[in-house]
Amino acid sequence: MVVPIEFATHTELAEGLRTLIRELEKRTDLRVFVLSPLDLIISKIARYSGPDATDIAEIISRFQIPASEIEQRAEEALAGYVGNSSYLRMNLRDVLATAARLSITPSAHSA
Repeated sequence: MVVPIEFATHTELAEGLRTLIRELEKRTDLRVFVLSPLDLIISKIARYSGPDATDIAEIISRFQIPASEIEQRAEEALAGYVGNSSYLRMNLRDVLATAARLSITPSAHSA
């Protein structure tokens, strides 16, 4: 199903990007790597400064990413983390609270 980009979920955008990248890689020698909106959120949790918090809230809202998906991906990333993860977990709690505040639920995301 084709939807206007402003209404696309992060999953639809990721699949669309994958299709475009595969075609580009078939026709050229380029190799393209792109973070999904969910992975971009995870990458910003470590620093979580003012602009990061704003970016994360915007990504959550724009792509309707539920807290459960953020938490699952963050836990996957933390499983390979070496060092004290307490600061990261504190930031993750703030991000999950933001997702909850924005009322993003898995059922809204699936719609």
